[in-house]
Amino acid sequence: TMIDGMPDEMNGETTTPAASYLFKVNDDCEKLSVEMGMIFHRLTAQGLFLCARGRPDIETAIAFLTTRVRSLDKDDWGKLTRVMRYLQATRSLVRTLE
Repeated sequence: TMIDGMPDEMNGETTTPAASYLFKVNDDCEKLSVEMGMIFHRLTAQGLFLCARGRPDIETAIAFLTTRVRSLDKDDWGKLTRVMRYLQATRSLVRTLE
C-alpha cells in the first residue's frame, strides 16, 4: 500500500493533511535529490489515485503538490510528509455513500 511503501522518515501522525503554509513556495529552498524526487512523484501519483477513489480529504494538498513536480524542494517534501502522516493517523476512515 501507499503507507507501507513510504520512507521511514515519514512515519508519524498529524490531524490535518495540510498546514496554513501549504501554498507558500520558498524559491531559495534546497532542491530534492533525483532519488527523493522519484519517491515524491510515486507517492503523489498514488495520492491522486487515492483522493479520486476514497479520500477526498487529501485532495487540496495533493493537487498543490502535483503542481510542484518540476521544481521539487525540501519544503515540498515536508508537505508530502504531512499528507502521509495524516493518512497514517486516519487509516481507518472510509468513504461512505448514502
